[in-house]
Amino acid sequence: VRITMICGIAALKDYQSKHKQTLNIAAALCAKHNETDIAVDRIIDNNRELKYKINNEKMRYLKYIAAGISSKPVICELFDDLSMDELRELANLLKESSDYAVILLSGSDDIGYSYCILSEKLDLTSFVKDFNKSLNGTGGGKGSIVQGKVKTDKYSVKKYIDELKVKAYANA
Repeated sequence: VRITMICGIAALKDYQSKHKQTLNIAAALCAKHNETDIAVDRIIDNNRELKYKINNEKMRYLKYIAAGISSKPVICELFDDLSMDELRELANLLKESSDYAVILLSGSDDIGYSYCILSEKLDLTSFVKDFNKSLNGTGGGKGSIVQGKVKTDKYSVKKYIDELKVKAYANA
């Protein structure tokens, strides 16, 4: 067993430093210095509640977007500001509206596009390999969903999707 101790002047300086930190934290939290733990718990609870509300609003927003996208054999949509998690959620909301695949991208021509592709009817391993090769991308996945990033422009993505022969990737 190893025991570490601080004694004398070092202990006093350590206490003064920690006391000053506690007073600063208490002032920032608008709490008494001996109730900072209660104030931190309150902030954590508020943060948890806000995250819950934000997630609910995100889902409402994604459902709103999904409602505006019409059914078609291959759904391909580009967005400016959706995260990868949001692309995955939206793809799951849209999977019943597509015969073959849902291809969602988010980003810009400057930084490239993150993508999420969902399909239960296509061989996504082959598809994403060709997709990445054609659009200077990286990524992959398993099963019915793949994700990654392509470094290309919006025009090239749309052209690739327009010329896509989706049946060539259909599972036998």
